[in-house]
Parts: sequence; C-alpha cells; structure tokens
Amino acid sequence: MKFKILHFISELSQSSGITNYIINLIKGSDFKNYSISILTFNNTNDERLIKWLENVGIEVIVLKKRLYEKVYNKYLRFILKNIFVCYYLKYLDLKRYLQNYNYDRIIAHGEEAELLMGLVGLRIKNRINVIHSDSYFPKNIFYRLILNLFSRKGFDKTICINRKNYLKFSRIYKNAVKLIYAGIEIENYKYKKRSNDIITIGFIGRIDRKKGIFILLKAFNILSQRYPNLDLMIAGTGKDVGKFMKLVEKLKNSKIKYLREIENKSEFYQNIDVLVLPSYTEGIPITIIEAMAFNILVIANDVGGISEIVTNEETGILIKNNHVKTIVDAIERVVKRKYNTKQIIENAYRKLSEFSIDRFAKQFYDFIK
Repeated sequence: MKFKILHFISELSQSSGITNYIINLIKGSDFKNYSISILTFNNTNDERLIKWLENVGIEVIVLKKRLYEKVYNKYLRFILKNIFVCYYLKYLDLKRYLQNYNYDRIIAHGEEAELLMGLVGLRIKNRINVIHSDSYFPKNIFYRLILNLFSRKGFDKTICINRKNYLKFSRIYKNAVKLIYAGIEIENYKYKKRSNDIITIGFIGRIDRKKGIFILLKAFNILSQRYPNLDLMIAGTGKDVGKFMKLVEKLKNSKIKYLREIENKSEFYQNIDVLVLPSYTEGIPITIIEAMAFNILVIANDVGGISEIVTNEETGILIKNNHVKTIVDAIERVVKRKYNTKQIIENAYRKLSEFSIDRFAKQFYDFIK
C-alpha cells in the first residue's frame, strides 16, 4: 500500500519559490511507494501548472473561493483578507476536509499554511511544517504570535531549508528539526554559450516589492544610460504587477523586457548573462541554484540563507545593503570586468553537488517517515 502524503500550500504559481520546491521534490519522488496530493486554497493558482501536476499523477485539491477573493477593489480586499473571519472560514474548510480524508503525512509549506494547519491539526498526528522563510507573513502581530507560540509548536517535525532558520528553530521547538537543502535535476540544465556583445541582466520570481524588483528597475535605468549594451529581462507574476507595469511605463526604457509567466525556464536562463536577486527576505532561492547550473553569474542581496550558497566573489556576488546604488555598483563592476567571472562561475557549479535532487528527495523522505 502506498504511503499517502498531502502537501498544503496557499498558492500554486511558477513564480513561487515554495511551489518550485514542491515541484522539484515531486520530480525526485518514487511514485511506486508514495501517493502525493497537493491542497491549496488560493483562487490565483496557475491552471497550466495544475494540469502538469495532474498529468504526472498528482492529485490537486482546491478549497472553495472565500469572500475576500471575490472582491476586486484592492483596499476592501486588503481589509477583508486581514480580518479574523477570513482565516476562521479557511480554518473551517481545512478542518472539514481533513476529517474526511486520511493521510500518512501532512506537510504545510509557508507561513500562512503553517498557521492554519497548526491550529487545525492540534489533534491530528504526523504533521510536518517546512519553514521556507520567516519574515514576511503575517503582518498582523496577533497572527504572528499564534504562528510562533501555538501553530509551529504543534507540528511533529520541522524542516528548515537554510541553516539560519535551523539554528533558530532547533533551539525554540521541542519537535524534531532538520536542515534539508532543496535540490534540482542538475544534469537537465544545459549551458548554452552566448556569443553576442549584449549583456542581459535577468530576474525571475514573484513580482513583489519584497523581492526588490522596483529597486532593480531603477538601478537598471541608471545603468542602461551609461552602457547601451545592457538589457534587462524579467519573468514572473505576483501581487505587485500593476505597480510594476506603471513604473516600467514611467521609465520608458526599451531595454526592459517583461515576459510575465513563462513555461520554459531553460529558455529564459539561456538568454541571460547575470541573475540579480535583490530580495529583502529569502530562504535559499531555487532560482540561484538553477542559475548556477546554467553557468550564470549570480548577484544577490545577503538575506536569509543566500550566503550558504553564495560566497562573495567566490561563488557569486553578495550585496550587503539593498539599495539602488549598491545594485548599480555590483552590476557595473561586472560590466567593467572587475571580477574574475569565469572562476566564480566554475566555483559555483562545483558547489551544486550539495543541491542535487536525489540528495534532496532522499533526505526529505527519510526524515518524514
């Protein structure tokens, strides 16, 4: 009989690092021994992604749309989303679902899913939470207290995806805590050497202020006036797409190319030279691991667990202060060949042995059993 696993996530989106974490885990899974389902409750799920998951044998369950998800006025939507009743209704939906189905392990990904699953599952055993990041949700202090004082303490096991969170939570919680790095199918990433003189800066991820996308746009606008051989390619969607598009229109910079959601990430990586990730909060982004596999130089803000994979001027470039000027300076040094880029890229590729999908999947499944 197959071992039944339920992954609980607030949203399925190719722009989401948490979603990509689960996808890579699925790719490394043994379907002969495991039956995998995904439960989500967000109405902005990526339908193409859901179809792909169903085609590879993953059951996807979407809980019904709630009041705030039916409201399109952003101010009213924000108010409704952050009042207690909305979370209480989601809590009831989740509780009803779990009462009707039995799983060997239930795994909550991300702080919103942890908050709800932690409360629902006070009498449910075999619950595991994966702490991807720990600084962006919830803004409401009351919810954060519930998350840290009650929800997370109720899980049987905890997985941290970076050492910083592992050291923090292994001291706080009595439940078993393990550090497990995410992994990718390194052998499937084929490097394609670019021969033109254009240097393309890339960003792939959620279009969200917390990802630093707005300061990247401003920094690039300055750089493109100094260096006409620079392009910027951006891929992803998110809650701040509207504000992002307004800034792009305001800058009137033809060098900025926005691709929205993309089906083929390999094609994106093969058309950029430098990946810039100016996030304000992160775990260990899979996009960095993917970029390294494509022999792409990485410039990233030193937050979360990024320094566990990016060592400054050894496996990438770290910026300490996430401002327009620091991003401009870092990219400008690349353009002026101030770094030993070839050596940095080679070092980064060697580092990838720690982030293989086989190692990731084995550690994950050994731990959750």
